[in-house]
Amino acid sequence: MSESRKSNKLLTADEAISSLETFILGKTSQEVRLETRRHNRKIAAHMAGQGRKILRIFTRELDPSIYDQKEFVAAAKSLAIYSRFSRIEILAFESRKIAQRGHRLVELARKLSSSIEVRKPEKRFESHLSAFMTVDAVGYIYRKLDDRFEGICNYHDPLRVKELDKLFAEIWQYSQVDTEMRRLII
Repeated sequence: MSESRKSNKLLTADEAISSLETFILGKTSQEVRLETRRHNRKIAAHMAGQGRKILRIFTRELDPSIYDQKEFVAAAKSLAIYSRFSRIEILAFESRKIAQRGHRLVELARKLSSSIEVRKPEKRFESHLSAFMTVDAVGYIYRKLDDRFEGICNYHDPLRVKELDKLFAEIWQYSQVDTEMRRLII
């Protein structure tokens, strides 16, 4: 599924996962329909693992079935230490839930605080019910509803990522590290 094989056909995640090694961040321009927790977990870890510059996550509670998994945390760590300019930025609304259950990605943020930052958005942004992840300004995973696993991903759609990153930047600008996360990170 290289750039030369791009298609308008929406692939199922099972089709994509069966040939995941052919999906290349910044090259494979193919929309994939995600339907399950497993799809999200596999694609998120695979896409993040190819990142080198910036990973952004917008979520309600940093879903542990996706982001608190060994494969994803290893991918995030690899990105965070790739260069001194690499960044991971996370916006999570439900920090109390994250703090209560613990989270490997937040623990990684504590260890790599110069590269990874977790913030809580202002209340006025709570009407955004979606969840998304963008990688290196080219790849994304988008779920219309954060508490559902149905969504779309693409390893090379800079225009869509630009829209998502613009929303992320606006919310990031009005967010801050809150007391629940600070307790976990310090």
